[in-house]
Amino acid sequence: MALAKTSSTRYGKTLEEIATKADLETRYAAVAGLAYVDLERGVKAAAKLLTEDPQDANVVPVVETLLQHRNGRQLLGEAIQGIKIHPTVLASVSKFHRDTGLLPVALAKVFRPSNSGSLSAKLLAENLDTLSADVEKLGDPAKGETIFRRKNIACTNCHAIGSAGSTIGPNLVAAGDAAKTKYMVQSILLPNAAIAEHYEARTFLLDSGKVQTGIVTFRNDKEVVVRDSAQLGREVRLAVDKTRTRFLRNR
Repeated sequence: MALAKTSSTRYGKTLEEIATKADLETRYAAVAGLAYVDLERGVKAAAKLLTEDPQDANVVPVVETLLQHRNGRQLLGEAIQGIKIHPTVLASVSKFHRDTGLLPVALAKVFRPSNSGSLSAKLLAENLDTLSADVEKLGDPAKGETIFRRKNIACTNCHAIGSAGSTIGPNLVAAGDAAKTKYMVQSILLPNAAIAEHYEARTFLLDSGKVQTGIVTFRNDKEVVVRDSAQLGREVRLAVDKTRTRFLRNR
């Protein structure tokens, strides 16, 4: 990325070579830089890389970089049609989406792990009414809270209970009284199926050609402030005169 920002013309070819020949971690970094230089070439290199075992490399920054470009989502979706994405990559990107909700619906489906034996796949295949009835009959609130607070599940990255936790998603202190069991079950299995009012993510197209996604927390004639779930709720300020368009994320 540093090479790309230094001179996109001079280092574009070098980044493309590194993206195919270096060690995996360096290749991932090179692909992110290449996307900054030339989005189409970056997407093409990324698609190839997504078919390989990432081992210890982190695939998420590459996907996140592509999502930040105006046409990145569409190009990535087109590039990965018909290719077999590595299962480890699927799991990593799927977790990223569960934590942030940043993937468009079409891409979220593509990156959903295909392991029919997984618990998520089994639950999604069940009848929602039957699952809800089982929760009311067999549910254990104490065990549920233990699972909710597990760091690897990442529920607290978005939700708070009372004054403890994040403000990215709705506060769950009154969820039991305000929401029916069926709604809660659906929200856990399909987080984007029904989004609570005032928590809809918005995507802004900037003059630079990049996009910024987040929940709007403040706006006036000069700026818009959004809470970015990919940055654990960090607030990002956008100047209105440098923002071209605003549109809904899940379209």
